[in-house]
Amino acid sequence: MSISTHFCDPQWWAQTHFGGTVLGDVRRSRRVVTLAAGWARQPGASIPQLSAGQAGASKAAYRLLGSVTATPEAL
Repeated sequence: MSISTHFCDPQWWAQTHFGGTVLGDVRRSRRVVTLAAGWARQPGASIPQLSAGQAGASKAAYRLLGSVTATPEAL
């Protein structure tokens, strides 16, 4: 048995795993992919760090994660 040392592109990984997420609005689905890719690149980063200081992007991420449609099952 060998351990793979190849790690894929975070954006590709996030799109593969979260791209099919249906949350009622395509913008929410895109935001999930963006957040997942960001956390794959920078584990433990805060939402403001992932949003590069853009207050609107941070607010949208918090709104998404606080939404009743963003359940673990849906994601």
